[in-house]
Amino acid sequence: MRALPLILALCIAPACIGFSGGVIPDSGRFAQEPDETATPEDTDTLELPAWMGTGDDGALELSEHFVLDEDLHGGREWPDAVHYAVQSISGATVTTSEEAQGLAAGDEAVLINLGGIATDYGTVGAWALVEIAAVDGATVELGTDPGVLFAEAGNEDLGGQTVVLQRVPNYTNVTLHSGATLTVTPWDRSGGGLMFLRATGGLHVQGSAAIDLTGLGYDGGRVESAGCDGYQGESIAGGGLGGACGGSYNEGIGADAANMGGGGCNITGAGGGHGSYGLPGEAWSSGYSAPSGGNTYGDEALTALHLGSGGGGVWNGSDGTEAPGGDGGGIAVVAAASITVDDGGEIRTLGSDTAGWSTGSYSYGAGGGAGGTLWLITQVLSAAEHSLIARGGAGESSHDRYGGDGGDGRVRVDCQVCNGAEHASSEATEALALASDPDPGFSEAPE
Repeated sequence: MRALPLILALCIAPACIGFSGGVIPDSGRFAQEPDETATPEDTDTLELPAWMGTGDDGALELSEHFVLDEDLHGGREWPDAVHYAVQSISGATVTTSEEAQGLAAGDEAVLINLGGIATDYGTVGAWALVEIAAVDGATVELGTDPGVLFAEAGNEDLGGQTVVLQRVPNYTNVTLHSGATLTVTPWDRSGGGLMFLRATGGLHVQGSAAIDLTGLGYDGGRVESAGCDGYQGESIAGGGLGGACGGSYNEGIGADAANMGGGGCNITGAGGGHGSYGLPGEAWSSGYSAPSGGNTYGDEALTALHLGSGGGGVWNGSDGTEAPGGDGGGIAVVAAASITVDDGGEIRTLGSDTAGWSTGSYSYGAGGGAGGTLWLITQVLSAAEHSLIARGGAGESSHDRYGGDGGDGRVRVDCQVCNGAEHASSEATEALALASDPDPGFSEAPE
């Protein structure tokens, strides 16, 4: 018997400026020649690089918790980052799953594939920035064909894919006063987990304030009914396998292996993966396989943008928290003339820790979620040490058989002046490594 109870988881062609690999693009409306002398203080009088946006949404100043795709700001009737699931794309025509209220001609938006299924996930992470030309109910006309493949079968049939159209706020300045938090709604298989914004001036995160996308990515593996194994963590290929009861349990159906980035489950849960591998959970006993940690996906240049994967769930025993594996981190892409993060402030997209555990012959832990994606673009970066974070979450490890920790996410920081040092200098490389956790996998100086 395995374990007896004790009682018995924009580029809209042609213009893409300043970035190789992944790009922060612009449409014709945003195209301007960069002015390398521009500073945040000069933004009212000088033409700005297109990647800073237009400033049309004014200033965003926060002193408390604010959800960018849910709360209202500046007299708008809809959230600044309102988003809709997309049913199909035909050329420059996008059909959303419901009336696209809150989008209007002239708005900038991001089209992105946030999740696929086991038979179709090769285009997950594909994205393009687009300009809205007209909105008529659930029909949205773009300024031009996005020129990106969002599903392997083609854009006119997005079945099985979660493709989202989300408005991109274009602010002048963004200020988070001490204690404030800027976040978005969590991933729910129809959208969420995504923050994309621009600012023509400065973004300032004061001490104890945060831009926070922790645990807003793919779900941790859920706990099944009593006496049964939990599930693999969710990942780019959708939800995983699990829930086996008796016999060889999840090992018999292959759910001890990773679900792409999602951690496996075989009594304990493994950590989710993303920028680095998730760690395996501990095996129940000799002769049984340890659940495998989640795999890596994506690339350092962020040519595709991905959520972090969930950690594996845990077997449901006679006692415990019955909590699932940790959720992965979300996606944050922020472009501003200057970005300042004070000591004690953070921009973070962490994988969630998990408190999930259960008891049988021994006691067992679930797996932690993987870190998400963080991409900052700025002329002048001033960031405190360890303030730009995409780490994985901790697996439950206080019991006899531990769950695995989640892998790290991905960080890219593009800056002309990086904590006082010129980009590509040894001093700038060192400064970025001190500010970021993990180290930025890729960095360029924006034009």
